[in-house]
Amino acid sequence: MKKPYKVLLGLLFIIGLLWLSLELFAASFIRSSLQKNVRYYPSDTLKIGAVNLTYFPLGLELRNLDFDLHQPADTFMVSWRGKLSLARVKGLNWLGVLRGEDIQVELAEAEEGTIHWNISPHKPASKDSSFTASDTKQQGRFLVQKLRIANMNMSLERDSLAIGLSASLEVDSLWLNQTDSLRWNTGRVALHSAHASFKNVLEDYDLSYSLLDFDSDDSLLAIHDFHMKPRLSRDQFADKYEYMKVQSDITVHEIRLEGIDIKRANEGVFARALVVDSTYLDIYQDTRKERKPGRVPLPSQLIAEAPIAIHIDSLLVKRGNLIYHEKVKDKKELAFLEGDELNAKVFPISNIDDTLSADMQLRSRIRFMKEAETTLNARFFRNKPDHDFQVTATMGSASMKSFNPILLPMTGIYIKSGQCQKINISMYGNDYSCKGDMNLAYRDLKIALPANDEERNFFENIAEGLGNLVLVNTHNDYSDDNGRIYYERDPRRPVVNYWWKAMETGLKDALIRFHKNNDS
Repeated sequence: MKKPYKVLLGLLFIIGLLWLSLELFAASFIRSSLQKNVRYYPSDTLKIGAVNLTYFPLGLELRNLDFDLHQPADTFMVSWRGKLSLARVKGLNWLGVLRGEDIQVELAEAEEGTIHWNISPHKPASKDSSFTASDTKQQGRFLVQKLRIANMNMSLERDSLAIGLSASLEVDSLWLNQTDSLRWNTGRVALHSAHASFKNVLEDYDLSYSLLDFDSDDSLLAIHDFHMKPRLSRDQFADKYEYMKVQSDITVHEIRLEGIDIKRANEGVFARALVVDSTYLDIYQDTRKERKPGRVPLPSQLIAEAPIAIHIDSLLVKRGNLIYHEKVKDKKELAFLEGDELNAKVFPISNIDDTLSADMQLRSRIRFMKEAETTLNARFFRNKPDHDFQVTATMGSASMKSFNPILLPMTGIYIKSGQCQKINISMYGNDYSCKGDMNLAYRDLKIALPANDEERNFFENIAEGLGNLVLVNTHNDYSDDNGRIYYERDPRRPVVNYWWKAMETGLKDALIRFHKNNDS
């Protein structure tokens, strides 16, 4: 009767010895094995403060890791340096790994640390180098049922590029397939990032945001307090480039990508809406310079030819503010135009099955100079080789004096009084030309003309801007009398400037018509 108890006691004794052996020797063995096998480059180091084994489920807990790892490529070196207070792996299929099966882990997590990436030029080692990498290309799949990273400070450097942020990440059911090339699938993904800065990601600009949140269960990505700030003064920026170039200063309170289809993330960007809320946009342009040779694509072509698949039901801009400054030849002061209460909707933004020109509509409203309520609606037509579009625009009642900050520097014209009652515009165009009609009404306009106007042909030198109305008439009632729009596009001009130049031709034509009618 006593024999079964003796057997049980013997088994417990053996298990106890095995457990004690693991506790005494496994940690040291695992530490030395990791430090040896993770080594890829001669200067690689991995220091582990403590190694603990977990048994239910089987896993490892590593504390106080210091690492300095390198991966050389043909012409550059990728380095990882940093510290982790805790790294944990649970539920690793040790036996399967030994048999060459897929690596599976129930949980992988890291807490409280810093990770710094650096990409730098690298001269490959000579062929007679005695060092060879111990690492080999991983075949098969690596499956993590849950990946969790908490309170991590991360940075990346390459040449003058610098990125810094703090982040927390949680991923359910992540697998990587490295048989041919890296492929991945995920279940739930949650990411929280704060205080991010990006230096030289865009030339001449620094980018930052205060907070980023993404959760695939909510299908929502939100970025708060985004900034794109110039690193050069206006004069330095203008002097740097041979041709005319726009300098932008952008602040956005919130950017949201809603209804993200995370299951199609491998294919491209698929979402319900992109919302840009409370934007401040300050634009500066030195128009004394020539435009860069070449052709600027219209938006419908840019979307259709995007390198990745895109389908976003709508882009919504809410509560936008726009300030435009322009440096004009031979003028000390800057031309200035302000717009606020900008609300716009662009829909859809998609290049699915569109190879030539995306089908896209724009509905927008803005108030210029705190007075002029303006709408602009546009339609870009699908699969048109010349990227056809249609535009309608209206402007309500506004004092003409409010446009002096842009008219006086650009034209030398100063408006003393007057009211623009309304303007309606309709035009159709493509990559090469635009035509249409303009109807307008204004009352009681008085101006001061430039001193050198007498030396120029009057109608051949009508300057840009709504103030030109007063050069040829003092009153015009709104009627069916049109100004004809016709403009052959300078392909170097972007779409907004292209549309403005086309509208200007209708304005000039209307002025001449009204002047002739009043003279007869």
